[in-house]
Amino acid sequence: AMLMLTAEPANIMAGGTTRACKAEQQTDLMLTACEAKAAALEVEAAYFSFFDHISFRKGWKEPPFRREEVTTAFQAASHIVAQARLEVLDGVEGIKLRQVEGSARDWLHDPAAASMLREEPRRFVAALVHATFQDAHGYVEGLSTIE
Repeated sequence: AMLMLTAEPANIMAGGTTRACKAEQQTDLMLTACEAKAAALEVEAAYFSFFDHISFRKGWKEPPFRREEVTTAFQAASHIVAQARLEVLDGVEGIKLRQVEGSARDWLHDPAAASMLREEPRRFVAALVHATFQDAHGYVEGLSTIE
């Protein structure tokens, strides 16, 4: 699992994308858009790491869906998560220890996720977003189901 420790807004991609956004002398609105895009790409990459599971790589098990099937849903969910983190969660000062994809990777292994992806893609995106904001103990960073 990928953990990132940050004292800056959003867990922006390793390699300093936040600094790259700031270095471009942008307006605040452009900076936020740059940070949101970078954060969404980070979350999307974490979602796609699902396919790197050892059981899939070794051929012991088949993924419940193909990358091509889930790309649009991963992109949609990652943008929602990134925006929520920038607008709601990262406004609170302090150090955050955050698993980028939360419990999403575990949720993606659930057989119900694959059928939901195929039958109700919007519901799949919503469930993926919710799983991203959860860990083994429930919602993280003071969030609830409603938020």
